[in-house]
Amino acid sequence: MLKKSIFALLVFTLVCWSVSTIFGGTFQANRIPLDQRIGSAPPTLPGDKDYCVIQNDDGSLAYYFGSFNAGDGVAVYMDPMQCGVPNPYPFRVTDAHFYLYDDGSGMVWPVQIQVKIRDVVGGNPCNGPGGILCSETFTIPVDSGYPLLMNLSLSSLCCVNGPFFMEVVYTGGTSAPYPSPLFSSETTNPADTCYNWFLYGGVYYEWYNAWNPPIPGNIVIRATGNTQDPGCQPWPDSKMHFPQLPDLIGWDVNATYPVILADDWQCSQTGWVTDIHFWGSWKDLDGDPTTDDFYTPWPFFILSIHENIPASADTPWSRPGELLWTWAGEIQGVPSEPPTLESWWDPAT
Repeated sequence: MLKKSIFALLVFTLVCWSVSTIFGGTFQANRIPLDQRIGSAPPTLPGDKDYCVIQNDDGSLAYYFGSFNAGDGVAVYMDPMQCGVPNPYPFRVTDAHFYLYDDGSGMVWPVQIQVKIRDVVGGNPCNGPGGILCSETFTIPVDSGYPLLMNLSLSSLCCVNGPFFMEVVYTGGTSAPYPSPLFSSETTNPADTCYNWFLYGGVYYEWYNAWNPPIPGNIVIRATGNTQDPGCQPWPDSKMHFPQLPDLIGWDVNATYPVILADDWQCSQTGWVTDIHFWGSWKDLDGDPTTDDFYTPWPFFILSIHENIPASADTPWSRPGELLWTWAGEIQGVPSEPPTLESWWDPAT
């Protein structure tokens, strides 16, 4: 069990996300009976003028997949520039909207869904979904199925400064089939189909490589949120590309020496680096998740800033270069309340 804390530390993490594709169809989409097809409902939006909906589908509902199991899902590329604002950033993702279709063959309810906001690998949707930026799990009862449109609101602040993938994944429970998201009937030029990805058996499949004919159209998933959201600026004087808040339901990564973590960051103006913030965790010592188990001496950290070695054709990710600055010492933690339980990952193993 792990408890979330805050430390004054900056780390630089390099993530390489592997994307797999296949050539030629593997999966067979199912058609929705004509007498069950209705027009796709738009998401319910508040009156805020800065609130908008991002979608790629044309509003038709024609296909589903009848064999979703735990761990499977779909991901859709979302571009906040669709909001019609010259600079929509920072964009706060507030809601996910989609359908769950039950064909009456014994699909399992209630459905546990994890909505994930993922980065775009290399800024190119054809590279597929990347690292997780935000994540939340929802339990959806049977009376929320099609023809109702899901309206799932993210309870934690989720801000992006560029296009992203919205992913819907089935979690836990059983291997029996789950009610399916719906796909549209439109036919899209395969050159423009990197916007849709199918996650099956732990592997991402680009949409037009995944399906046997007839190939379904875009996944009917919409993201809604606020452009230029002031809530995305917890440090208004920050010159970074955007302040990155912690994911309180994310994974804790072992950074104990000799394991070193690194992350690249971007400055939009020249000037001094005056503050370094790091969010970290440590294990619960007494077995009571409601108590703080801080200990002394405080953890000892080594902080360093390096030049950035850009990605290249030989090494398609950036990495730390020459050492520019370093500091070492104890750092006192400031607790994040309430404590949260998280999973643990050790890169060395």
